Amino acid sequence: MTSTPARKEQGGRPPSYTPEQVYGIIARLIACGTPSGEIDAPMVKEELCSAFGISPTIRLESLQKQVDVALSDYESDQSDALLNSLPDTVAASIDHFMAGAREAFALMVARQNARCQAQADESCERTSEQHSGASPSSRQRSKASRQTDAR
Repeated sequence: MTSTPARKEQGGRPPSYTPEQVYGIIARLIACGTPSGEIDAPMVKEELCSAFGISPTIRLESLQKQVDVALSDYESDQSDALLNSLPDTVAASIDHFMAGAREAFALMVARQNARCQAQADESCERTSEQHSGASPSSRQRSKASRQTDAR
């Protein structure tokens, strides 16, 4: 079991709303047909103030973080619910398809790797042949000319 370090106090005043209130407002907005992509901190702030009588001095930056977390959780829950509603036969078909797709993708990568390795081996072999056939003085001249070109 791991222990988590105590959270540092971040200063400032505590928010005048709870995460549950933010979640509730977002759930209500979505239930009323507001697309989740349109929900933002100013919209939630307005709803928090009218529904709970919260002061309008809410910092939008802090609220936006809460809104982002709530929307992410909502979308994750929606995705999980949709995936769990798939019939077992569909899930099995997807698993079968993905196994085939994985094999095809792995084979493509293996072929590309083999080509790249062959090209690298060929290039190293040419370089080795060039250096083995050259005299030491010509290798030194070649190295010196490369250094001059680099300057």
